[in-house]
Amino acid sequence: IAISLADDGFLIEAVNVVDPSKKDVLEATLVDLSLKDQKELRGLYKQRLRDGPPEDSRGAGLGFIEMARRVKKFEFDFVESEEGALFVYRGWVQ
Repeated sequence: IAISLADDGFLIEAVNVVDPSKKDVLEATLVDLSLKDQKELRGLYKQRLRDGPPEDSRGAGLGFIEMARRVKKFEFDFVESEEGALFVYRGWVQ
């Protein structure tokens, strides 16, 4: 994780190795979140609290929803490396 000063706030960057078999699901989830406004994200967060974590989740399943709610904008990418697929996340906060 790296945090740096941006023109209009802070940039948070994180890089993690991901299982290639989970890449498509992760990408679909993040694209879906990026298209939602704050009201929709709040509703999704509350719905996840009611429904509980997804079947294959090791946690509550709220992490990416919460990150999408807290940042002004985010972007992500997948980069191939010697370790496997790297998931690169960047979020801007004020």
